[in-house]
Amino acid sequence: MIELVCPKCKNKLQTRENWYECSTCSFGLQSKNGVLVYDSVSASVDQNFYDKIYESEHGLQWFQGLNRDSLAKRILEKISLSYRRERFFKKNIKGKNNLILDLACGAGRDYFKQFGTVIGIDLSYSPLQQAKRRYDTVIQSGCDALPFADNTFDYVVSSDFFGHVRADDKDKIIKEILRVLKPGGITLNVIETDSDNVWFKIAHKKPELFQKYFIEKVGGHIGLEMPSVCVKRWQNSGFMIISSEKIWGLIWPIEYYRDFFDNEYNDGSILVRLVVIKSKILSRYKVIKVVINILLNPINYLVELFTPLNHGNGLMLICQKK
Repeated sequence: MIELVCPKCKNKLQTRENWYECSTCSFGLQSKNGVLVYDSVSASVDQNFYDKIYESEHGLQWFQGLNRDSLAKRILEKISLSYRRERFFKKNIKGKNNLILDLACGAGRDYFKQFGTVIGIDLSYSPLQQAKRRYDTVIQSGCDALPFADNTFDYVVSSDFFGHVRADDKDKIIKEILRVLKPGGITLNVIETDSDNVWFKIAHKKPELFQKYFIEKVGGHIGLEMPSVCVKRWQNSGFMIISSEKIWGLIWPIEYYRDFFDNEYNDGSILVRLVVIKSKILSRYKVIKVVINILLNPINYLVELFTPLNHGNGLMLICQKK
């Protein structure tokens, strides 16, 4: 069990039956069915919002897909445009005996365990019931006051998290990551962003639709900012940038065009209408969709070599604690 500390007083938490509590203040974690729960989080509006997403049919299918283990998936992780996140993490975590913190972990990702001991933290209780079967410790809490000592982790990872974080809260969370990382420790983050690419320019022409389909529909992307702004934010917080690579620029996985534009956007643009029709046809059957995304992967790689960072609507960011 990792040592837990009070995020307010920095005292080591004392154990009492199924409680971990601070001897100085009111902070405590209660063990409930294998999940350590910070009771105050249950009043969080954000927590209730994400509970609904995780409990939906789409959310359950997504979690199952993340951790489905098959030969086909292992092959696709190497060659398909849809599996860039997996390639990013597996390529950049080194060694087998690390202590890893997964922020906003949801139901967890099986492959992190091959690199060491994994701690997961999330606002929502429901997905942590699944994550506890994959990770060594799971905690229901926010990420702006982490219950860990300074210089604890070798890696801190997150995927599709910072796009959901309000601008006012981002710096606080980044500084917490800096605090709990060991000197020389690495943080790997896949971050949803705003963009200058053609698809986002089309989307932004109708702000009310952008709000509906690019922010609300995908789970509350209230914290989208340009990739270059993200990089600067992490630099200003004291991190050394190891690499910053855009993701989902001009070319998206084929089903994404359907998912984002098969709606009122169709009424205003012939280009969008044609792309949506093609996307719907090519993604109708799983085998065809998989083949198309495999073919798009090398094309996307070449396109990204010649387009600026802000043409991505996502960022794969590696930072190191100095």
